[in-house]
Amino acid sequence: MAETFYQVRVRDTDGATIAVFVGAGRGGTGGGMQAFSYRKRLRTPGSWWVQIDGNDERIATLQLDDGLDYIFEFWRRDPIVGLGWYRDFSGLHRYDDSKRVAEGREIFTFRGRGLNDLLGAEPIRYDKGTAEAAKTGAAETVAKEYIDENIGPGAPNPLDDFTVEADAGTGNVWGGDRANKQLFDVLVELADFAPGDFNIVDLSATSLDVVAGTPEFQFQWRENQWGLDKTSTNTDGNVPVVFGVQRRNATNINYVYSRLDEVNVVYVVGQGAGATKRARTRTATDAGLDSTWDTTKWGRRAVVRTTQDYSDSDMDDAGDETLYKQRARTSFNFQTNMSINTRYGYHWDYGDLVTVEYRGQSTDQKIVGVIVSIASDGGTSIVPETEDWYG
Repeated sequence: MAETFYQVRVRDTDGATIAVFVGAGRGGTGGGMQAFSYRKRLRTPGSWWVQIDGNDERIATLQLDDGLDYIFEFWRRDPIVGLGWYRDFSGLHRYDDSKRVAEGREIFTFRGRGLNDLLGAEPIRYDKGTAEAAKTGAAETVAKEYIDENIGPGAPNPLDDFTVEADAGTGNVWGGDRANKQLFDVLVELADFAPGDFNIVDLSATSLDVVAGTPEFQFQWRENQWGLDKTSTNTDGNVPVVFGVQRRNATNINYVYSRLDEVNVVYVVGQGAGATKRARTRTATDAGLDSTWDTTKWGRRAVVRTTQDYSDSDMDDAGDETLYKQRARTSFNFQTNMSINTRYGYHWDYGDLVTVEYRGQSTDQKIVGVIVSIASDGGTSIVPETEDWYG
C-alpha cells in the first residue's frame, strides 16, 4: 500500500523557492532533513520545526542572520485516496539552534510560527471612542474592520502582500470598544462570540506545478467553524467521520473533562459611579452553556468583569465571552492510524466537526488542531486535538 509523501519547501520574500527537503531520516551521514513537525491550531499562530543534518550546505543560506522572513511550507500527498500535492501548512522562520549529538554528529533545527503570527504585528492603536476602536456590527464585519485598520490596506503601517477577504457579515451582533487592546486577543474574542474561525491564508503557489510567485497573504473568516460538519448526525450531506478505538482508526486516546478553570457566573460592572453604576449578572445557563453550578453543593464559581460598554446587550455579551472562555471543557487527543476511511487531509481536517466514541459514549467534537510529525526513523504521527463545540 502506498504511503503518504511530504516535502518541505522554503521560499524567500519574493516567493522564489530556494530549498526543497524531501522525506525524513535521510540525514544520518550525507546531509538532508532528518525530522520535522508542524502544529496547526485554530485561533493561534501554530508552530513548526525542521531538523536537518548539521553538515547540510543549505544551512548557511537559510540561517536567520541571512534568511530573514523566509517561509517554510509543508506539502503532502496521499496516493491511497488520490490526493495530489497540496500545501498543508506555512510558517515564518523565527528561531535557529544547533547541537552536537552522538558520535560527533551535528543537528541543526529551524523553528517558527504559522502565518497567523502576523496577526500580532500591531495592537489596536486608536483612542477610546473613535470609530476605529468602538464598533458595533456582525462579528465578522467588526473583525475585518479591525484587521483592515490595523495591519491591512487601511492601516497606518500596512503589512506587505496582505489583503482582507470580502466581508460576508456573518456572526452575532457584537458591540464594544477595544482601544489599545492586542489585535489577536480581540479576534479570538470575536470568534468565540460569533461563533466563527479565522486564518491567514497564502493564495499564491497552490500547486507544485504553479511557478511560485510573490506571497499573497489574506485574512479569511468562516462562519461557525473553519471546516465542515462531519459528525455522525450532520444534516449537510457530508460523509460522517467517527473516531474510536473499536473502529481501529484511533489509538492512545486521552480524554479530559476539566472544571479546574470553570467560571459559571459573571458580574459585569459597567460605567457610572455609586448608585448610578451599571451592573449585570450572567450565568452559564444564560449563555447557553452546559453547567452543573446550580445543582451541586460547591460548584458555583463567580468573577467580576469590568467593561466600558454601556448597553445591557453589550454588557451581557461581555459576560458571555468570559463564560465561554472559562467553561467546563471536554477534549480528546489521540493518534490516528490513517485507516482507509479516515485519511487526514481527505476525509477530515482541522476545523471540521467530527464524532469521537470513547468508553461507551459518542461525543461531537471540533478538531481545533492537528500535529503532523515525522521522526528521524521515518515514522509518521498525526494527532488531532479536539474540544467540545457550542455552535
